Amino acid sequence: MIKKHFLLKHKNLLRKKYQGRYIAVIDDKIVSSGKDRLRVYREASKKAPPNKKISILYFPLKKETLSAL
Repeated sequence: MIKKHFLLKHKNLLRKKYQGRYIAVIDDKIVSSGKDRLRVYREASKKAPPNKKISILYFPLKKETLSAL
């Protein structure tokens, strides 16, 4: 499970580096990334200990986000 401080601390770097991609996080470590959610999950599953949860996050492209006026 991802701790909120991990996302808050690294949000700008993550958004810039992984824009338009999924990431898999285990214990605040990125273990896989890519454009296909299922592939990212499968790669992470191979690296995860049996009792650890895998968090999958998506960082949208700028054109996929809404702007407030």
